[in-house]
Amino acid sequence: MTATRIPPHIPPQEKVRFGLTYLRKAVNCVPLTWPRAMYEEDVYVPPIPGLVHVMEPEAVARVLSGGDGAFGQAELLRRVLRPIWRKGIAVAQDEDWRWQRRAVAPAFTPAASAQVVPHANAASARIVSNWSGEPATRELFGPLGDTAAHVVIDALLDGIGDEEARDIILRHGASLTHDLRRLNPADMMHLPEWMRALTGRTGREAASQLRAALMPLMEDRLTHPRSAGSLPGLLARAADSESGRKLDAERAGDLLTGSMAAGRETTALALSWTLWLLALFPDDQERLRDEILRVAGDAPLEARHVEALDGVRAAIMESMRLYPPAPAHLRDCLRDTELCGVRIRKGTLVTIPLYAVHRHRKLWEEPDAFRPERFAGMAITDKALRGRYTPFGGGPRICLGMHFAMAEMVTVTANLLRAFRFDEVPGFEPGFAVGAGFYPKDGLKVTVTPL
Repeated sequence: MTATRIPPHIPPQEKVRFGLTYLRKAVNCVPLTWPRAMYEEDVYVPPIPGLVHVMEPEAVARVLSGGDGAFGQAELLRRVLRPIWRKGIAVAQDEDWRWQRRAVAPAFTPAASAQVVPHANAASARIVSNWSGEPATRELFGPLGDTAAHVVIDALLDGIGDEEARDIILRHGASLTHDLRRLNPADMMHLPEWMRALTGRTGREAASQLRAALMPLMEDRLTHPRSAGSLPGLLARAADSESGRKLDAERAGDLLTGSMAAGRETTALALSWTLWLLALFPDDQERLRDEILRVAGDAPLEARHVEALDGVRAAIMESMRLYPPAPAHLRDCLRDTELCGVRIRKGTLVTIPLYAVHRHRKLWEEPDAFRPERFAGMAITDKALRGRYTPFGGGPRICLGMHFAMAEMVTVTANLLRAFRFDEVPGFEPGFAVGAGFYPKDGLKVTVTPL
């Protein structure tokens, strides 16, 4: 019997020592601070005051749902996101968050999100053109970041005819996401917010430049949407179903700037890890290619094709299990409570360490193996995955763009697998740089052969 091949990963740490080395690891690659207990136990309380890690699925679901007022979005997370989102939905609280969520939710339903497919086709065509020709070793993350950015630009702005404006937006978006890849030590040490600029990049300047480039286009699309059913058209009519309050240009700008940052990085990471894993496992890659050709042939992908590509969706879900784009969810404990018999005091930072939960020895068979079939026939919101698989979060603050992202990723992956064969580069093994996302330290290299 052939042994299962295990992709490169960060194993549970046998010895974790606390001090400056620990802080450096936490900033540069946070799973290097996670002991074996986090992959085997329900709750882990490290010898650090005010911190608890939660891995048990029911407890995870309770934390993400708010636990009847016991848990709320972490102030640490808001500090990181505020330069990008300003007063937008990702950082808004209480009623300010609720009205924004109610207003924009209709623009991101599964049906509305299906509109991303033609935009993802167009973005895929760009990279197919760039990679045509002879077989070559290529790095995935950079080009797929641009691909994801093109999709967000075209979907949320209903296209940009001005290529110069597009290039400016791409450049500022790349600068912003680069600023935020490494955790800021000031946040890790709970230093005053004004000290963030002294200890690392905050993203504030890059976010302002990106916003300045986006706002004229956004205001034009909100005033003159090309189609009532397009995302700009839906946002132009977006209003709170209870109060009637409309989404103004400022909040729309917050949404677009934040979506550019979040949509570019997380989607590019998931796409890159997926294609790299498929290069390591050519039999799985070939099965997916057969599925794509059976479902769509060589026709342009449509929403109905994307819905039918169960194998492609399962491979992406398995990729996000092994290498979650966001390494952890963060919540503040708002009142004394209990999880799995462990007392959690008010003010505690509660983390859901996705990399550990997604590889937990109690929750997954062969947790470090690449087995896309474990997600066969499942949607990202399948009840069987509740609390043990949460790449998009959970509860009322679950990622608004989840369906948009899944449709986009299935479309791009299918288009690229139809156009190319991906093979591993002999001797290449990625390093890990895990901060605000689960990054490949020196990129992800594969050999790309046009078909």
